[in-house]
Amino acid sequence: MPLERFEVVRAVIVCTCKELKYDNMMIIRHDNNVAVVIEQEGNSK
Repeated sequence: MPLERFEVVRAVIVCTCKELKYDNMMIIRHDNNVAVVIEQEGNSK
């Protein structure tokens, strides 16, 4: 989906590069940041 530079849009963050550590020694880490762009009605684009 093409977006114009400096365009402000609503988005929901799905995954982040920051790793999560749990008490049972499990670590979850993603390679990149992921977000879903949301329309004004609440539907994803």
